[in-house]
Amino acid sequence: MKNLHLIVFAYADRGHTKEYVTNFCTHLQDKFNITIYIASTKPVEEPKNVECVYIDTDITKLKAEKFLKYGKLSNLAKNIAKQGLIVKYCRKVLSLKKIHKNDVVYIMDYTAPSLYVLFKGLSKIKPKVFLWIHSARFKSTDIIYSIYKKAVQAVFNVYGSKTLAGIVVNGDYIKEKLPEHLSFDPKKIHIIQYPSEIGYSKIDKKLARERLDLALSEDIVLFFGGLRTDKNIEEVVKSTSNAKNKPLLIVAGSESTVSKQQLLEWLKKHNHQNYFLDISYVSEEKMALYYSASDVLLLTYGAESASQSGPLSLAREFLLPAIVTDTGEIGYYIKSNAIGLVSSPSLENDFAKKIESFFDKSLSEKFRPALNKAKEKFSWDNAAKKYETIFGNSNSLN
Repeated sequence: MKNLHLIVFAYADRGHTKEYVTNFCTHLQDKFNITIYIASTKPVEEPKNVECVYIDTDITKLKAEKFLKYGKLSNLAKNIAKQGLIVKYCRKVLSLKKIHKNDVVYIMDYTAPSLYVLFKGLSKIKPKVFLWIHSARFKSTDIIYSIYKKAVQAVFNVYGSKTLAGIVVNGDYIKEKLPEHLSFDPKKIHIIQYPSEIGYSKIDKKLARERLDLALSEDIVLFFGGLRTDKNIEEVVKSTSNAKNKPLLIVAGSESTVSKQQLLEWLKKHNHQNYFLDISYVSEEKMALYYSASDVLLLTYGAESASQSGPLSLAREFLLPAIVTDTGEIGYYIKSNAIGLVSSPSLENDFAKKIESFFDKSLSEKFRPALNKAKEKFSWDNAAKKYETIFGNSNSLN
């Protein structure tokens, strides 16, 4: 079997990265000899039956709560701190000299400086290198982000085509747009829709609500995931408050660049009277309860976002329809698979209107057949087959 090295700085930080990598290892451990490089100074929960190499890097320095004191600059402060830490991590990975010619390397988490370090180092070894591009903001009015994106483009366009055997993206929209921004052969850009899988399955809605002490008669809208500024969470609060049917809003996820205090201020500002908060790291068991108990997932991500969403992919596993911003990959994914509604970011109060329409027309059951089809189509079993083909058949760039 081929050796496969996963360079994934954020694994020890829990969340969707850990879920994705764990499932990746579970479904591909019989096809490759997998080594994962874990950025942690202490043991963490490891994927089974793979080699785990600990890189002496204290990722806890990047915990979101340590940066909330910077207010609106918290995200910038965290990203600056991450730059140096991930470069050290990548240098240490390369210094171990465990990666050899014709091995497969999958870079799953990176920054512009760390890409430079990896591309320079790996070009000397000549393994088969693949890059996962999960997040993409092709249009942005954020000056700092625009400057940073140019840095990524510069590093990539100079070194990427010389180093990479391929790129993996999570949807058709991103594949279509990527060649407009990066100099890379479109034929080497591979689509693997974001698969999700956790250790708990969907349960009956009535039972889930009983366990959460929620009324069966409630219309329930779920927002799940880390609280971040780019997710436009105030709109979640505003739209559910303005909807005429006054649904119960469940917000479940940990603080990141948005604090619980900020969320409470938005709830007060918009006079929201019907909500349920679980602001913490949510266990998979609790996660399954929230998805099982809800009627619809609501994601009001910024109009600049082109990325797929972990919470949205997980909704598919629980046959939960979604209302999302009509933008980028999430809008394309919902429309092309007919598994929910999209809201125009340019129309005033459109999210509230879509929420009202969803419940007025009792659309939950309407989307069920399409969700079942999407669940099978975008399963981890199918994703693993695509990974096996891509990693197994690509030629190295010697």
